[in-house]
Amino acid sequence: MVRFAINSYHAALYLMAETPEDPARRKGYSLIIAPVNRQLLDLLFSLVYMLDDFPFRSLSYQRAGWREVVEEYHKFKSEFSREREWKPYFASGKHVIDFYGELFGISERERRNPALIPYWKHPFELKNEKTPSRPFLRWLDRWL
Repeated sequence: MVRFAINSYHAALYLMAETPEDPARRKGYSLIIAPVNRQLLDLLFSLVYMLDDFPFRSLSYQRAGWREVVEEYHKFKSEFSREREWKPYFASGKHVIDFYGELFGISERERRNPALIPYWKHPFELKNEKTPSRPFLRWLDRWL
């Protein structure tokens, strides 16, 4: 999250800068700033929420990510499994799913039915969770 934030900040500085002149810099590229800012807000809300109970919530975040990876894998597999050039992707994807499934304590029941693992909530849902950071997240929501 921190690496993404730092990289996004430097990219925004570059895109919005007038100096040094760079013929590759186009003013239209600055339109990316709003979606990048939204991603940064998502990360900020998630991080603040996680810090209330870091061990549990960071694992929940990772498990939700595992579910999304599995769903994407199955989506691509159902669409492209007959394509030879996709075979290495499916082999490495299966390895990643298995490795992180074990690392994140995904049960056999959850492996068979990833929908048992809840998605990670969006920032504007996190602000309503009963947690010590709730007042701050609500303030952020109003302020930003």
